[in-house]
Amino acid sequence: MLRAYLGGSHIRNSILVSLCMLVAAGAIAVLDLAATRLYLGRIRALVEENPATTSYMERATRSGRGPRTWQWTPLDSIPRVAACAVVFSEDRNFFRIGTLDWVSQKAMFRRVIGGDLSRGSSGIAQQLARNLYLGPQRTPRRKAREYLLAWQLSHTLTKARQLEIYLNVVEWGNGIWGIGDASRHYFGVEPAELRLSQSVMLASLLPAPRRGLERTTSEFVADRMDVTAWMLTRALLVDDLTYRATTERLAGLRTGMRAGLTPAHAMARVDSIMGPEPRAFALNGADTVSLRDACHYMRR
Repeated sequence: MLRAYLGGSHIRNSILVSLCMLVAAGAIAVLDLAATRLYLGRIRALVEENPATTSYMERATRSGRGPRTWQWTPLDSIPRVAACAVVFSEDRNFFRIGTLDWVSQKAMFRRVIGGDLSRGSSGIAQQLARNLYLGPQRTPRRKAREYLLAWQLSHTLTKARQLEIYLNVVEWGNGIWGIGDASRHYFGVEPAELRLSQSVMLASLLPAPRRGLERTTSEFVADRMDVTAWMLTRALLVDDLTYRATTERLAGLRTGMRAGLTPAHAMARVDSIMGPEPRAFALNGADTVSLRDACHYMRR
């Protein structure tokens, strides 16, 4: 009888603890929902105002990796080829979905259920929410807040405005924030002067920006860059000849860097062989369509 009573008591305690945990989790979820609403005023301000800093920048500043020469670059000053390269690399359906790409989210949930927490599936809206207001912690609670903030951003800002802010606040290396600083740091040019190969290389850095351009020598990143260049061709932003020349140029850059050359010297070597690469102008007519259509990789 005593064992039965103790056993029953143990079960009742377990149930009680579980219920308490569920109540606590529900309370946290409600508080998080209320907390994210506190950001609504700041999000609405982004319609007209540029953010002065971000949560990630503040965190980096505390650890000595804060912005060096951060300057805002208007979207009109960024070649469409460069902007669309980032879209194709990070969130290829960005302009054609609401807040989330549910196909990638389902794939992420399957990985998490299987115990794989090595990578997420955050689109541009989610990454923007995380950079502006959250942190890098990989927890269910942070992910839930990220979803809520991404929803608010997507329903307050246009896609073009979201992309403009993203390109200016994302990290491209230690102390390198925004496409303007990245262009000047890695290639010594303003964003408007970026070449096609440089645009593709910058886009390839975003999943792991602190590794620098040397990361582009890996086969995985090489394949990623080739796919981005191919998608730019499918979007009618570059022609077939330019696509082939770009893949050859990128292959030459990787060969030079694998041989020990710095990215700058590898690029100079390729230029001496292939000739100087022109700026990343889109094809005639590509600047007359909306950015949404320009970044549609199935236009062809």
